[in-house]
Amino acid sequence: MDYNVIALFELKLVEGDIKVVEEEQYRLVPSDQVSDIDLQTYRI
Repeated sequence: MDYNVIALFELKLVEGDIKVVEEEQYRLVPSDQVSDIDLQTYRI
């Protein structure tokens, strides 16, 4: 199991049921491994 990955979900309530609209997975890295280009890409 990779402990450096997180998943974020967008959920929606549909007729009383919770549905997954979108799932994205992200790898967590130390801040010194994030480049200026990465920051521009993610608009941070």
